[in-house]
Amino acid sequence: MLIVNADDLGLDSRTNAAIIASLERQCCSSATLMANMDGFEDACELVHERGLLEHVGIHVNLSNGVPLTGAIRRMPRFCDGDGRFRLLRGERVLRLSAEERAAAAAEIRAQIGRLKANRIGITHLDSHKNLHEEIGIFGIVTALAIEAGIPYVRRFRNIGWMTSAIKSAYRSMLNQRLERLGLTRTRYFGSIADYRYECARGNGERLGDSCEVMIHPCLDRDGNIIDRLTRWPLAELARQYDYPGTTISFSGHRYRSPSATERPSSGCEKERAKVDESKQRLLGPVRIDSLDMPEALARLDEMLAGTERRYVSFCDANLFVQAHRDPIFAEVLNRSGMTFADGVLMTILARLIGKPLPRRLPGPSFMLAVCNHGIKRGYRHFFFGGAEGVAQDLEKKLTEKYPGLIVAGVYTPPFRPLTADEEEDLRRRVREARPDLVWVGLGGPKQVFWMADHLAALDAPVMLGVGAAFDFHTGRVPWAPRWIRTIGMEWAYRMATGGRRVFRRNLECVPQAFLLMMREVWRTRL
Repeated sequence: MLIVNADDLGLDSRTNAAIIASLERQCCSSATLMANMDGFEDACELVHERGLLEHVGIHVNLSNGVPLTGAIRRMPRFCDGDGRFRLLRGERVLRLSAEERAAAAAEIRAQIGRLKANRIGITHLDSHKNLHEEIGIFGIVTALAIEAGIPYVRRFRNIGWMTSAIKSAYRSMLNQRLERLGLTRTRYFGSIADYRYECARGNGERLGDSCEVMIHPCLDRDGNIIDRLTRWPLAELARQYDYPGTTISFSGHRYRSPSATERPSSGCEKERAKVDESKQRLLGPVRIDSLDMPEALARLDEMLAGTERRYVSFCDANLFVQAHRDPIFAEVLNRSGMTFADGVLMTILARLIGKPLPRRLPGPSFMLAVCNHGIKRGYRHFFFGGAEGVAQDLEKKLTEKYPGLIVAGVYTPPFRPLTADEEEDLRRRVREARPDLVWVGLGGPKQVFWMADHLAALDAPVMLGVGAAFDFHTGRVPWAPRWIRTIGMEWAYRMATGGRRVFRRNLECVPQAFLLMMREVWRTRL
Protein backbone atom coordinates (compact mmCIF):
# COMPACT_ATOMS: atom_id res chain seq x y z
CA MET A 1 0.00 0.00 0.00
CA LEU A 2 1.31 3.39 -1.00
CA ILE A 3 -0.37 6.55 0.31
CA VAL A 4 0.48 9.89 -1.29
CA ASN A 5 -1.05 12.61 0.86
CA ALA A 6 -1.45 16.27 -0.06
CA ASP A 7 -1.06 18.73 2.81
CA ASP A 8 -2.68 22.16 3.30
CA LEU A 9 -6.17 21.65 1.86
CA GLY A 10 -8.21 24.65 3.05
CA LEU A 11 -5.27 27.07 2.97
CA ASP A 12 -6.78 29.20 0.19
CA SER A 13 -8.84 28.76 -2.97
CA ARG A 14 -5.80 28.42 -5.25
CA THR A 15 -4.26 25.68 -3.10
CA ASN A 16 -7.65 23.97 -2.90
CA ALA A 17 -7.93 23.92 -6.69
CA ALA A 18 -4.46 22.38 -7.00
CA ILE A 19 -5.13 19.66 -4.40
CA ILE A 20 -8.58 18.75 -5.74
CA ALA A 21 -7.12 18.51 -9.25
CA SER A 22 -4.30 16.34 -7.86
CA LEU A 23 -6.83 13.97 -6.28
CA GLU A 24 -8.90 13.75 -9.45
CA ARG A 25 -5.84 13.11 -11.63
CA GLN A 26 -4.47 10.57 -9.11
CA CYS A 27 -1.39 12.63 -8.35
CA CYS A 28 -2.26 11.87 -4.72
CA SER A 29 -4.52 9.47 -2.90
CA SER A 30 -5.63 11.63 0.05
CA ALA A 31 -5.47 15.14 1.50
CA THR A 32 -5.54 16.71 4.95
CA LEU A 33 -7.87 19.64 5.58
CA MET A 34 -7.25 22.62 7.91
CA ALA A 35 -10.42 23.72 9.69
CA ASN A 36 -9.33 27.23 10.68
CA MET A 37 -8.02 28.64 7.40
CA ASP A 38 -9.68 31.00 4.92
CA GLY A 39 -10.23 28.34 2.26
CA PHE A 40 -12.00 25.82 4.53
CA GLU A 41 -15.56 26.39 3.31
CA ASP A 42 -14.43 26.40 -0.32
CA ALA A 43 -12.54 23.13 0.26
CA CYS A 44 -15.57 21.45 1.86
CA GLU A 45 -17.78 22.49 -1.05
CA LEU A 46 -15.29 21.08 -3.56
CA VAL A 47 -14.88 17.82 -1.64
CA HIS A 48 -18.65 17.23 -1.60
CA GLU A 49 -19.12 18.38 -5.19
CA ARG A 50 -16.39 16.06 -6.54
CA GLY A 51 -17.30 13.08 -4.34
CA LEU A 52 -13.96 12.96 -2.50
CA LEU A 53 -15.22 12.47 1.07
CA GLU A 54 -13.34 9.18 1.48
CA HIS A 55 -10.03 10.84 0.71
CA VAL A 56 -9.92 13.66 3.28
CA GLY A 57 -8.38 13.73 6.74
CA ILE A 58 -7.68 16.56 9.19
CA HIS A 59 -4.61 18.77 9.32
CA VAL A 60 -4.66 19.85 12.99
CA ASN A 61 -3.42 23.44 13.10
CA LEU A 62 -2.02 25.21 16.16
CA SER A 63 0.58 27.28 14.32
CA ASN A 64 -1.14 29.32 11.60
CA GLY A 65 -4.31 31.33 11.09
CA VAL A 66 -7.07 32.26 13.52
CA PRO A 67 -8.06 29.86 16.35
CA LEU A 68 -11.63 28.55 16.54
CA THR A 69 -11.76 28.84 20.34
CA GLY A 70 -11.16 31.77 22.66
CA ALA A 71 -9.13 30.12 25.42
CA ILE A 72 -6.10 29.36 23.28
CA ARG A 73 -5.91 32.96 22.05
CA ARG A 74 -4.82 33.95 25.55
CA MET A 75 -1.92 31.49 25.51
CA PRO A 76 1.37 33.22 24.51
CA ARG A 77 2.90 29.83 23.76
CA PHE A 78 0.49 29.45 20.83
CA CYS A 79 -0.80 32.90 19.86
CA ASP A 80 0.50 36.42 19.38
CA GLY A 81 -0.97 39.62 20.81
CA ASP A 82 -3.57 39.79 18.02
CA GLY A 83 -4.99 36.40 18.95
CA ARG A 84 -3.57 34.63 15.88
CA PHE A 85 -1.49 31.49 15.87
CA ARG A 86 2.23 32.16 15.59
CA LEU A 87 3.45 30.81 12.26
CA LEU A 88 7.07 30.13 13.26
CA ARG A 89 7.51 28.81 16.77
CA GLY A 90 11.13 28.08 17.64
CA GLU A 91 10.78 26.57 21.11
CA ARG A 92 10.23 22.91 21.88
CA VAL A 93 6.95 22.00 23.57
CA LEU A 94 8.17 19.57 26.21
CA ARG A 95 5.50 20.28 28.81
CA LEU A 96 2.26 22.24 28.93
CA SER A 97 0.57 23.72 31.94
CA ALA A 98 -2.88 22.41 32.84
CA GLU A 99 -4.45 25.56 31.37
CA GLU A 100 -2.47 25.24 28.14
CA ARG A 101 -3.37 21.56 27.80
CA ALA A 102 -7.06 22.32 28.27
CA ALA A 103 -6.92 25.16 25.72
CA ALA A 104 -5.04 23.07 23.15
CA ALA A 105 -7.42 20.13 23.61
CA ALA A 106 -10.46 22.41 23.21
CA GLU A 107 -9.03 23.90 20.02
CA ILE A 108 -8.19 20.53 18.46
CA ARG A 109 -11.62 19.18 19.45
CA ALA A 110 -13.25 22.24 17.82
CA GLN A 111 -11.29 21.70 14.61
CA ILE A 112 -12.29 18.03 14.48
CA GLY A 113 -15.87 19.06 15.19
CA ARG A 114 -15.91 21.58 12.37
CA LEU A 115 -14.93 18.92 9.86
CA LYS A 116 -17.62 16.58 11.16
CA ALA A 117 -20.19 19.38 11.08
CA ASN A 118 -19.42 19.72 7.38
CA ARG A 119 -19.90 15.95 6.95
CA ILE A 120 -16.18 15.22 6.42
CA GLY A 121 -15.54 11.69 7.69
CA ILE A 122 -11.84 12.28 8.64
CA THR A 123 -9.84 9.38 7.26
CA HIS A 124 -6.67 10.22 9.23
CA LEU A 125 -4.92 12.94 11.24
CA ASP A 126 -1.80 15.03 10.68
CA SER A 127 -0.69 18.41 12.04
CA HIS A 128 0.59 21.65 10.54
CA LYS A 129 4.36 22.06 11.01
CA ASN A 130 4.25 18.46 12.32
CA LEU A 131 3.30 19.93 15.68
CA HIS A 132 2.10 16.62 17.11
CA GLU A 133 5.74 15.54 17.11
CA GLU A 134 6.21 17.78 20.15
CA ILE A 135 6.04 15.63 23.26
CA GLY A 136 3.74 18.12 25.01
CA ILE A 137 1.19 17.93 22.16
CA PHE A 138 1.55 14.27 21.17
CA GLY A 139 -0.54 12.85 24.01
CA ILE A 140 -3.36 15.34 23.46
CA VAL A 141 -3.56 14.58 19.73
CA THR A 142 -3.55 10.80 20.12
CA ALA A 143 -6.17 10.87 22.89
CA LEU A 144 -8.50 13.05 20.81
CA ALA A 145 -7.95 10.93 17.71
CA ILE A 146 -9.09 7.86 19.66
CA GLU A 147 -12.00 9.83 21.14
CA ALA A 148 -13.14 10.98 17.68
CA GLY A 149 -12.74 7.56 16.10
CA ILE A 150 -10.07 8.70 13.65
CA PRO A 151 -8.49 5.51 12.21
CA TYR A 152 -4.85 6.53 12.17
CA VAL A 153 -2.38 9.33 12.91
CA ARG A 154 0.43 10.05 10.51
CA ARG A 155 3.73 8.46 11.45
CA PHE A 156 6.84 10.53 12.02
CA ARG A 157 9.48 10.71 9.34
CA ASN A 158 11.59 7.55 9.29
CA ILE A 159 12.96 7.46 5.72
CA GLY A 160 15.28 9.68 3.74
CA TRP A 161 18.23 11.59 5.02
CA MET A 162 17.69 11.57 8.77
CA THR A 163 18.98 14.77 10.31
CA SER A 164 20.54 13.31 13.46
CA ALA A 165 20.73 10.11 15.48
CA ILE A 166 19.00 11.79 18.44
CA LYS A 167 16.06 12.99 16.35
CA SER A 168 15.80 9.61 14.64
CA ALA A 169 15.66 7.81 18.00
CA TYR A 170 13.06 10.27 19.31
CA ARG A 171 10.82 9.76 16.28
CA SER A 172 11.24 6.00 16.53
CA MET A 173 10.00 6.16 20.12
CA LEU A 174 6.90 8.13 19.10
CA ASN A 175 6.21 5.79 16.19
CA GLN A 176 6.33 2.81 18.55
CA ARG A 177 3.84 4.57 20.80
CA LEU A 178 1.50 5.10 17.81
CA GLU A 179 1.77 1.41 16.98
CA ARG A 180 0.87 0.40 20.54
CA LEU A 181 -2.18 2.67 20.38
CA GLY A 182 -3.26 1.08 17.09
CA LEU A 183 -3.05 4.41 15.24
CA THR A 184 -0.66 3.44 12.42
CA ARG A 185 -1.44 2.34 8.90
CA THR A 186 1.95 2.32 7.16
CA ARG A 187 5.43 1.34 8.29
CA TYR A 188 7.22 4.30 6.69
CA PHE A 189 6.65 8.00 6.18
CA GLY A 190 8.60 10.82 4.55
CA SER A 191 8.46 13.69 2.09
CA ILE A 192 8.53 13.15 -1.64
CA ALA A 193 12.25 14.03 -1.57
CA ASP A 194 12.82 11.42 1.17
CA TYR A 195 11.07 8.79 -0.94
CA ARG A 196 13.15 9.71 -3.97
CA TYR A 197 16.30 9.38 -1.90
CA GLU A 198 15.30 5.87 -0.79
CA CYS A 199 14.35 4.83 -4.33
CA ALA A 200 17.79 5.94 -5.54
CA ARG A 201 19.29 3.60 -2.92
CA GLY A 202 17.19 0.69 -4.19
CA ASN A 203 14.60 0.70 -1.40
CA GLY A 204 11.58 1.59 -3.53
CA GLU A 205 10.06 -1.89 -3.60
CA ARG A 206 10.31 -2.28 0.17
CA LEU A 207 8.73 1.13 0.82
CA GLY A 208 6.00 0.65 -1.77
CA ASP A 209 4.46 -2.12 0.31
CA SER A 210 3.64 0.20 3.22
CA CYS A 211 4.57 3.88 2.95
CA GLU A 212 3.03 7.34 3.13
CA VAL A 213 4.54 10.11 1.02
CA MET A 214 3.82 13.79 1.67
CA ILE A 215 3.38 16.34 -1.14
CA HIS A 216 2.28 19.99 -1.28
CA PRO A 217 0.42 20.62 -4.54
CA CYS A 218 0.19 24.18 -5.83
CA LEU A 219 -0.27 25.93 -9.17
CA ASP A 220 2.65 27.54 -10.95
CA ARG A 221 2.30 30.72 -12.97
CA ASP A 222 1.18 28.72 -16.04
CA GLY A 223 -1.52 26.85 -14.11
CA ASN A 224 0.40 23.55 -13.93
CA ILE A 225 0.21 21.47 -10.74
CA ILE A 226 3.60 21.25 -9.05
CA ASP A 227 4.87 20.26 -5.64
CA ARG A 228 5.48 23.52 -3.79
CA LEU A 229 8.65 22.37 -2.01
CA THR A 230 10.46 20.41 -4.73
CA ARG A 231 8.90 22.15 -7.78
CA TRP A 232 8.23 18.76 -9.42
CA PRO A 233 5.34 18.76 -11.98
CA LEU A 234 2.82 16.37 -10.43
CA ALA A 235 0.99 15.67 -13.70
CA GLU A 236 4.16 14.03 -15.03
CA LEU A 237 4.67 12.19 -11.75
CA ALA A 238 1.13 10.77 -11.85
CA ARG A 239 1.88 8.87 -15.06
CA GLN A 240 4.58 6.89 -13.25
CA TYR A 241 2.41 5.04 -10.72
CA ASP A 242 -1.11 3.72 -10.04
CA TYR A 243 -3.08 3.24 -6.84
CA PRO A 244 -2.73 1.08 -4.88
CA GLY A 245 0.85 0.98 -6.13
CA THR A 246 4.03 -0.75 -5.11
CA THR A 247 6.67 1.80 -6.02
CA ILE A 248 6.97 5.23 -7.52
CA SER A 249 9.71 5.70 -10.08
CA PHE A 250 11.37 9.09 -10.11
CA SER A 251 13.89 8.15 -12.80
CA GLY A 252 14.36 10.86 -15.38
CA HIS A 253 12.26 13.34 -13.42
CA ARG A 254 13.62 16.85 -13.57
CA TYR A 255 12.81 20.27 -12.22
CA ARG A 256 11.22 22.39 -14.92
CA SER A 257 13.99 24.30 -16.61
CA PRO A 258 13.41 28.04 -16.80
CA SER A 259 15.56 28.22 -19.92
CA ALA A 260 12.60 27.26 -22.11
CA THR A 261 10.96 30.61 -21.42
CA GLU A 262 14.06 32.77 -21.19
CA ARG A 263 15.19 35.14 -23.89
CA PRO A 264 17.33 33.51 -26.61
CA SER A 265 21.09 33.47 -26.10
CA SER A 266 23.30 35.42 -28.43
CA GLY A 267 26.54 34.03 -29.84
CA CYS A 268 28.68 36.10 -27.51
CA GLU A 269 26.78 34.76 -24.48
CA LYS A 270 27.37 31.17 -25.59
CA GLU A 271 31.04 31.94 -25.93
CA ARG A 272 31.06 33.54 -22.48
CA ALA A 273 29.42 30.39 -21.06
CA LYS A 274 32.53 28.45 -22.10
CA VAL A 275 34.66 30.94 -20.19
CA ASP A 276 32.36 30.57 -17.19
CA GLU A 277 32.91 26.81 -17.21
CA SER A 278 36.67 27.19 -17.07
CA LYS A 279 36.37 29.36 -13.94
CA GLN A 280 34.23 26.86 -11.99
CA ARG A 281 35.15 24.32 -9.36
CA LEU A 282 33.06 21.19 -8.81
CA LEU A 283 32.79 20.69 -5.05
CA GLY A 284 30.75 17.53 -4.56
CA PRO A 285 27.43 18.12 -6.34
CA VAL A 286 27.85 21.92 -6.39
CA ARG A 287 29.58 24.08 -9.02
CA ILE A 288 31.29 27.07 -7.41
CA ASP A 289 32.58 30.06 -9.40
CA SER A 290 36.26 30.65 -8.72
CA LEU A 291 36.24 34.45 -8.81
CA ASP A 292 37.50 37.18 -6.54
CA MET A 293 35.43 40.28 -5.85
CA PRO A 294 36.58 42.41 -8.85
CA GLU A 295 36.09 39.46 -11.22
CA ALA A 296 32.64 38.76 -9.76
CA LEU A 297 31.57 42.40 -10.21
CA ALA A 298 32.86 42.35 -13.79
CA ARG A 299 30.91 39.16 -14.47
CA LEU A 300 27.78 40.77 -13.00
CA ASP A 301 28.23 43.71 -15.40
CA GLU A 302 28.39 41.23 -18.28
CA MET A 303 25.22 39.50 -17.12
CA LEU A 304 23.39 42.83 -16.95
CA ALA A 305 24.59 43.78 -20.43
CA GLY A 306 23.40 40.46 -21.91
CA THR A 307 19.95 39.34 -22.96
CA GLU A 308 19.52 36.34 -20.67
CA ARG A 309 17.89 36.52 -17.28
CA ARG A 310 20.06 34.97 -14.57
CA TYR A 311 20.09 34.36 -10.84
CA VAL A 312 23.04 34.34 -8.46
CA SER A 313 23.39 32.01 -5.45
CA PHE A 314 25.66 31.80 -2.42
CA CYS A 315 26.39 28.29 -1.13
CA ASP A 316 27.02 27.85 2.59
CA ALA A 317 27.20 24.67 4.69
CA ASN A 318 23.40 24.42 4.83
CA LEU A 319 22.96 24.52 1.05
CA PHE A 320 25.93 22.17 0.59
CA VAL A 321 24.16 19.58 2.76
CA GLN A 322 20.83 20.18 0.98
CA ALA A 323 22.49 19.66 -2.41
CA HIS A 324 23.77 16.26 -1.24
CA ARG A 325 20.34 15.33 0.09
CA ASP A 326 18.38 16.34 -2.98
CA PRO A 327 19.81 16.08 -6.53
CA ILE A 328 16.91 18.19 -7.78
CA PHE A 329 18.00 21.07 -5.55
CA ALA A 330 21.62 20.58 -6.67
CA GLU A 331 20.47 20.87 -10.27
CA VAL A 332 18.56 24.09 -9.60
CA LEU A 333 21.50 25.53 -7.66
CA ASN A 334 23.86 24.71 -10.54
CA ARG A 335 21.59 26.56 -12.98
CA SER A 336 22.63 29.81 -11.30
CA GLY A 337 24.44 32.30 -13.46
CA MET A 338 27.01 32.45 -10.67
CA THR A 339 27.35 30.46 -7.45
CA PHE A 340 29.82 31.63 -4.82
CA ALA A 341 31.24 29.98 -1.72
CA ASP A 342 29.51 31.57 1.26
CA GLY A 343 31.19 29.54 3.98
CA VAL A 344 34.63 28.59 5.19
CA LEU A 345 33.97 24.86 4.77
CA MET A 346 33.59 25.36 1.03
CA THR A 347 36.94 27.09 0.72
CA ILE A 348 38.63 24.44 2.89
CA LEU A 349 37.13 21.67 0.75
CA ALA A 350 38.30 23.37 -2.45
CA ARG A 351 41.83 23.62 -1.07
CA LEU A 352 41.91 19.99 0.13
CA ILE A 353 40.83 18.55 -3.23
CA GLY A 354 43.28 20.70 -5.15
CA LYS A 355 40.79 23.22 -6.56
CA PRO A 356 41.49 26.32 -4.45
CA LEU A 357 39.23 29.35 -4.60
CA PRO A 358 40.59 32.91 -4.57
CA ARG A 359 38.40 33.63 -1.54
CA ARG A 360 34.91 33.09 -0.26
CA LEU A 361 32.28 35.60 -1.35
CA PRO A 362 29.45 35.86 1.23
CA GLY A 363 26.11 37.24 0.09
CA PRO A 364 26.03 40.17 2.58
CA SER A 365 29.51 41.35 1.55
CA PHE A 366 28.74 41.01 -2.15
CA MET A 367 25.54 42.98 -1.68
CA LEU A 368 27.41 45.96 -0.25
CA ALA A 369 30.08 45.75 -2.96
CA VAL A 370 27.45 45.71 -5.70
CA CYS A 371 25.57 48.66 -4.19
CA ASN A 372 28.76 50.72 -4.20
CA HIS A 373 29.83 49.42 -7.62
CA GLY A 374 26.49 50.19 -9.25
CA ILE A 375 26.14 53.85 -8.21
CA LYS A 376 28.17 55.23 -11.13
CA ARG A 377 26.54 52.75 -13.49
CA GLY A 378 23.02 53.75 -12.48
CA TYR A 379 21.93 50.26 -11.48
CA ARG A 380 18.39 50.07 -10.15
CA HIS A 381 17.77 47.81 -7.13
CA PHE A 382 14.63 46.00 -5.92
CA PHE A 383 14.45 44.39 -2.46
CA PHE A 384 12.19 41.32 -2.09
CA GLY A 385 11.95 39.46 1.23
CA GLY A 386 12.42 39.87 4.94
CA ALA A 387 9.84 40.26 7.68
CA GLU A 388 7.38 43.13 7.76
CA GLY A 389 9.20 46.46 7.38
CA VAL A 390 12.67 44.96 6.80
CA ALA A 391 12.85 45.73 3.07
CA GLN A 392 11.77 49.33 3.69
CA ASP A 393 14.35 49.70 6.46
CA LEU A 394 16.99 48.19 4.20
CA GLU A 395 16.25 50.80 1.55
CA LYS A 396 16.72 53.56 4.12
CA LYS A 397 19.96 52.14 5.53
CA LEU A 398 21.62 51.51 2.19
CA THR A 399 20.65 54.84 0.60
CA GLU A 400 22.15 56.56 3.66
CA LYS A 401 25.30 54.46 3.40
CA TYR A 402 25.62 54.87 -0.40
CA PRO A 403 24.34 58.28 -1.54
CA GLY A 404 23.14 58.03 -5.12
CA LEU A 405 21.97 54.41 -4.77
CA ILE A 406 18.77 53.90 -6.79
CA VAL A 407 16.17 51.72 -5.04
CA ALA A 408 13.41 51.15 -7.57
CA GLY A 409 11.09 49.23 -5.26
CA VAL A 410 10.61 46.95 -2.25
CA TYR A 411 8.20 44.08 -1.52
CA THR A 412 7.63 42.13 1.69
CA PRO A 413 6.04 38.73 0.89
CA PRO A 414 3.82 36.84 3.36
CA PHE A 415 5.13 33.69 5.08
CA ARG A 416 3.30 31.44 2.61
CA PRO A 417 3.12 30.91 -1.16
CA LEU A 418 1.82 33.96 -3.02
CA THR A 419 -1.72 33.77 -4.34
CA ALA A 420 -2.43 34.35 -8.04
CA ASP A 421 -3.42 37.97 -7.35
CA GLU A 422 -0.29 38.54 -5.26
CA GLU A 423 1.90 37.04 -7.98
CA GLU A 424 0.36 39.37 -10.53
CA ASP A 425 0.80 42.34 -8.18
CA LEU A 426 4.49 41.45 -7.75
CA ARG A 427 5.00 41.17 -11.51
CA ARG A 428 3.33 44.56 -11.98
CA ARG A 429 5.49 46.21 -9.33
CA VAL A 430 8.70 44.82 -10.79
CA ARG A 431 7.62 45.76 -14.31
CA GLU A 432 6.90 49.33 -13.25
CA ALA A 433 10.09 49.58 -11.17
CA ARG A 434 12.32 48.42 -14.07
CA PRO A 435 15.08 47.12 -11.76
CA ASP A 436 18.41 45.79 -12.94
CA LEU A 437 18.90 43.72 -9.79
CA VAL A 438 16.31 41.99 -7.60
CA TRP A 439 17.74 41.11 -4.18
CA VAL A 440 15.92 38.11 -2.67
CA GLY A 441 16.03 37.56 1.09
CA LEU A 442 14.00 34.40 1.72
CA GLY A 443 16.79 32.24 3.11
CA GLY A 444 17.98 28.68 2.53
CA PRO A 445 16.92 26.51 -0.40
CA LYS A 446 13.62 28.38 -0.58
CA GLN A 447 15.12 31.46 -2.25
CA VAL A 448 17.01 29.37 -4.83
CA PHE A 449 13.82 27.57 -5.88
CA TRP A 450 11.93 30.88 -5.85
CA MET A 451 14.44 32.60 -8.14
CA ALA A 452 14.48 29.67 -10.58
CA ASP A 453 10.67 29.57 -10.64
CA HIS A 454 10.31 33.33 -11.20
CA LEU A 455 13.18 33.79 -13.63
CA ALA A 456 11.00 34.23 -16.68
CA ALA A 457 8.02 35.82 -14.89
CA LEU A 458 9.81 38.87 -13.47
CA ASP A 459 11.08 41.56 -15.80
CA ALA A 460 14.53 41.82 -14.23
CA PRO A 461 17.91 40.82 -15.72
CA VAL A 462 19.47 39.42 -12.52
CA MET A 463 18.17 38.11 -9.19
CA LEU A 464 20.50 37.51 -6.24
CA GLY A 465 19.61 35.32 -3.25
CA VAL A 466 21.37 36.81 -0.23
CA GLY A 467 19.43 35.27 2.68
CA ALA A 468 20.16 36.93 6.01
CA ALA A 469 21.80 39.99 4.40
CA PHE A 470 18.53 41.90 4.82
CA ASP A 471 18.63 41.39 8.59
CA PHE A 472 22.38 42.03 8.85
CA HIS A 473 22.31 45.35 7.01
CA THR A 474 19.28 46.64 8.91
CA GLY A 475 20.78 45.71 12.27
CA ARG A 476 17.99 43.32 13.20
CA VAL A 477 20.50 40.48 13.46
CA PRO A 478 24.11 41.17 14.50
CA TRP A 479 26.61 40.61 11.69
CA ALA A 480 29.88 39.02 12.76
CA PRO A 481 32.76 41.53 13.17
CA ARG A 482 35.18 41.65 10.26
CA TRP A 483 37.95 39.82 12.12
CA ILE A 484 35.63 36.91 12.90
CA ARG A 485 34.56 36.72 9.26
CA THR A 486 38.22 36.85 8.19
CA ILE A 487 39.23 33.82 10.25
CA GLY A 488 36.21 31.86 9.03
CA MET A 489 34.30 31.63 12.31
CA GLU A 490 31.16 33.48 11.24
CA TRP A 491 29.13 30.24 11.54
CA ALA A 492 30.05 30.02 15.25
CA TYR A 493 29.15 33.68 15.80
CA ARG A 494 25.78 33.05 14.13
CA MET A 495 25.16 30.07 16.39
CA ALA A 496 25.82 32.23 19.43
CA THR A 497 23.73 35.24 18.35
CA GLY A 498 21.13 33.97 15.88
CA GLY A 499 18.66 32.44 18.31
CA ARG A 500 17.49 28.88 18.80
CA ARG A 501 16.47 28.26 15.20
CA VAL A 502 19.89 29.21 13.81
CA PHE A 503 21.66 27.37 16.64
CA ARG A 504 19.79 24.13 15.93
CA ARG A 505 20.23 24.45 12.17
CA ASN A 506 23.99 25.01 12.42
CA LEU A 507 24.33 22.32 15.07
CA GLU A 508 22.86 19.86 12.58
CA CYS A 509 24.24 21.06 9.25
CA VAL A 510 27.83 22.02 10.14
CA PRO A 511 28.85 18.50 11.35
CA GLN A 512 27.02 16.98 8.37
CA ALA A 513 28.80 19.36 5.99
CA PHE A 514 32.13 18.48 7.57
CA LEU A 515 31.51 14.73 7.15
CA LEU A 516 30.39 15.22 3.55
CA MET A 517 33.47 17.32 2.94
CA MET A 518 35.71 14.54 4.26
CA ARG A 519 33.90 12.07 2.01
CA GLU A 520 34.58 14.27 -1.02
CA VAL A 521 38.23 14.55 -0.05
CA TRP A 522 38.45 10.75 0.31
CA ARG A 523 36.85 10.21 -3.11
CA THR A 524 39.09 12.76 -4.77
CA ARG A 525 42.30 11.45 -3.25
CA LEU A 526 41.60 7.79 -4.10
